[in-house]
Amino acid sequence: MIRALDGHLEGASYREVAKALHGPEAVGRFPWKTSSIRGQTIRLVADAVAMMDGGYRKLLRASR
Repeated sequence: MIRALDGHLEGASYREVAKALHGPEAVGRFPWKTSSIRGQTIRLVADAVAMMDGGYRKLLRASR
């Protein structure tokens, strides 16, 4: 999640983030617009942004 957030904050596209996380072979295996890796990457970046924006506090409170 941290790697995805770092890429996003540096201006990388979802496809570039996916290539860094899964490798170019996996990303190129299926059409990007319908790829499950695309959906996973978008959700991962969204979750990372939510954590950065304070969601980590909820996670920490739940561990008590």
